[in-house]
Amino acid sequence: MLTGLLVQFEQSQWWSPERLKAQQDRQRASLLSHAYDKVPYYKAPLAEAGYRPGREVTDEIWSRIPILDRQVLAEDSSVLKARSMPKGHGRTSERSSSGSSGRPIKVVITELATLFRDAGVLRDILWHRIDTRGKLAAIRGRSGAAYPKGTGQESWSPVVRSQFETGPAVALSSTTEVPKQALWLQRENPDHLMIIPHNLFALAEHCRKEGIKLDKLRGVSTYGGVVRPEDRQACREAWGVEIYDVYSAEESGYMALQCPLHEHYHVQAEAVILEIIDEAGKPCAPGQRGRVIVTALHNFAMPLIRYDLGDYAEFGEPCDCGRGLPVVRRIHGRTRDMLTLPSGGQVSPVFVNDAFKDLPVRQFQIVQDAPDHLEVKIVQAPDYRPEEQEALIREVLSERLPADYAMTFSYHDKIEHTPGGKYFDFRSLVSNPE
Repeated sequence: MLTGLLVQFEQSQWWSPERLKAQQDRQRASLLSHAYDKVPYYKAPLAEAGYRPGREVTDEIWSRIPILDRQVLAEDSSVLKARSMPKGHGRTSERSSSGSSGRPIKVVITELATLFRDAGVLRDILWHRIDTRGKLAAIRGRSGAAYPKGTGQESWSPVVRSQFETGPAVALSSTTEVPKQALWLQRENPDHLMIIPHNLFALAEHCRKEGIKLDKLRGVSTYGGVVRPEDRQACREAWGVEIYDVYSAEESGYMALQCPLHEHYHVQAEAVILEIIDEAGKPCAPGQRGRVIVTALHNFAMPLIRYDLGDYAEFGEPCDCGRGLPVVRRIHGRTRDMLTLPSGGQVSPVFVNDAFKDLPVRQFQIVQDAPDHLEVKIVQAPDYRPEEQEALIREVLSERLPADYAMTFSYHDKIEHTPGGKYFDFRSLVSNPE
């Protein structure tokens, strides 16, 4: 099935925008029909928007469907679960977000939806002609991959191995201090690197200043953050290689891949409808910055229809590569600071990833205001009990933090986005005083 889907993707990427839009319209009609019938949460909003089963889903009806706020998933995602699913969608599994917009959530997805996610992974490899026969090094998350050894496996992943010959893969926790990351990379000498953008810049700059070369490195894949022009330049200056970026979310899978010929992105229109809207809810013109609204077209277990990711982006003009897939010129969301250690070193703030997912917390933010102190900002859920939860949060964070920190708790009605529309689950007034 995955091979067949890749063959289909190879054809559909060259379709005209009009043909892609027509196929999306057919799929969104199936999704709305299912949601209306099987997910009680959607019935009234869809009816109020003018939708009825069997009726054509016009763009006007679509635009009247209310935006789905992330808080719905954070407070009680069960209201979005379908009572049953059509045959052929397979079993379901649960995934958790990292809470990068400050509201940890859980989503349920089907095997069919997972298939489209996997196809996105493989399309990215094909587009950028990544040679999977070499060694992959990944610096991400915690995953027990502690310095100096990290972890290793025989292939890149089961998904990649299903379609390509692969070399070995090694991994290191991004809580490792940057100089040690560089030493580990130098020892492993990989052909390809996978890393979060904000970690990449610090690592590349360190390697450039120290003259650390990675002789076999041919490319860098990034995900989970904003790739800035300075990140790309740092990568070129340090190692002489290019970045291949992915725009994805746990809730929706792969939303856009970097074009093989340019630094902008192509929406994965076979899998998602991606909208960029202004403050009035109107579609943004190319070059106009707006909110990212996404609909995953194939996840019938927990339909997320017109879901607000909390990101900002802007569309671009059609691409001269010939692909009819919509162009995202720039992604503005998801930038994170580095955690400063009491010793003065810096590491990625991945200690916040999933830390609050099982806690009665509506929203959170951790602010480092001194090298040895963290302020934990909390927006409480109804069953939050400070005397119990504070001790638990201290325990969870202390297990994840790479050093000892004093912690102070503060409580808020809402944690605001920045004036630029971004949300930060971690802020450092030490590494980024501005």
